[in-house]
Amino acid sequence: MFAALALLVLSLCYKIAALGVVVMLALGLAIWTCRESFRRFDGVFVLALAYIADATVTSFMVSFPAGVARTVQFGIIVVALVGLYAYAQSARRADAEFLLKGMGALCALVTAHLVIWHVLHHHLVTWKYLSDTKLVLSLALMPLFGLEDWIKAKGRHLFPALLVVAFAIVLLSGERKALILFCALFALCRFSLGAKLGLAAMIGAVASLALLLDDGHIHRELTSASHDYSHTPTRYFFTVQSIYDQSDIVREFVNRNAWTLFVHHPAFGVGATGYWAWAAATYGPTGFAMNVHGEVHRIPAEGGVFGIALVAGFFGLALWRAVRHLVNSGGFAAASLDRMPLYGIILLLSYCYAEAVDTAMLLLIGGVGVVVGALPVPAGSLRARGARITGSGSAVRAQAVPGSLRARS
Repeated sequence: MFAALALLVLSLCYKIAALGVVVMLALGLAIWTCRESFRRFDGVFVLALAYIADATVTSFMVSFPAGVARTVQFGIIVVALVGLYAYAQSARRADAEFLLKGMGALCALVTAHLVIWHVLHHHLVTWKYLSDTKLVLSLALMPLFGLEDWIKAKGRHLFPALLVVAFAIVLLSGERKALILFCALFALCRFSLGAKLGLAAMIGAVASLALLLDDGHIHRELTSASHDYSHTPTRYFFTVQSIYDQSDIVREFVNRNAWTLFVHHPAFGVGATGYWAWAAATYGPTGFAMNVHGEVHRIPAEGGVFGIALVAGFFGLALWRAVRHLVNSGGFAAASLDRMPLYGIILLLSYCYAEAVDTAMLLLIGGVGVVVGALPVPAGSLRARGARITGSGSAVRAQAVPGSLRARS
């Protein structure tokens, strides 16, 4: 399983589409190999699949060829996710920890390649020019914080040192979503408040040093994030030279158009890829013809009220399950591994905040559905009572396999 996931991450980071397709189809083999422990689909997982379908299959509303292409993409992703879900039903906590360690090592190697490549090409800051390897800057934070307890056991100062190094890399990269994710996970990690404040001071010193090395990009990224273009006249955007290279400005223009499309198509939107098709037809091959970045703007335009309700239901239920699992696992004293479902949701939110829909986002949505859907079922929950009501046969199938993630062994 680790080998398949490692190849999948590499295919996403280096944009090797053929490899990604082969790996996702191969992951579907877990449906058969883990069939004995497979149980019914969890509600969070079903909503995740529905979310992915709304972001792909509804391309039929745009054109038949687009619908066929996106439906094939949906089918391949579903095969991979159902295979992962089947594996998660039988996986033990030791398996989850092993996967995190392996992914941590892989992310460290890709990050090293990312940094070395950019430095050799004279990019001391702004590391976004090597395929899509910037994705690893966010992914690497998951094993770092998820293995907090294990890392601390190896050395008292090892985890704080790794945090400082990770923050320096994220800051120098200029990757905003990774910076937001780091801050969120740092606030939720197991450090005491005093330790967090002390480490925050060290991180502040690192930030000051990074800004001294900056050529202005980091400062522009940080300040542009807080700049308000909402009152800027629409005609202004047509006067900006190379607007495509100024992401915050062009995104405000795109978001306004996306809202207009939602107003005119409120029920179901214009369908997946509908905004890009409209923009390409309206503006031609210019910087104004681009996808909507950020799900908060894309979903109303392409999914309408139906899409908004679907996605709100998915995130609401997933967040509720993750928080309840954290509380049942000890709350603020919960092990770092038990915080991973919540960390995964935060990773997905940070990605959805900044990026356009792509295969990585769709897999992250499904990944959250897999992880949260495989969480232990509390004895007094509606799911547990429902399993008892359906009869002895169904109840037996719904019980957690001893040692599985659901049993939290």
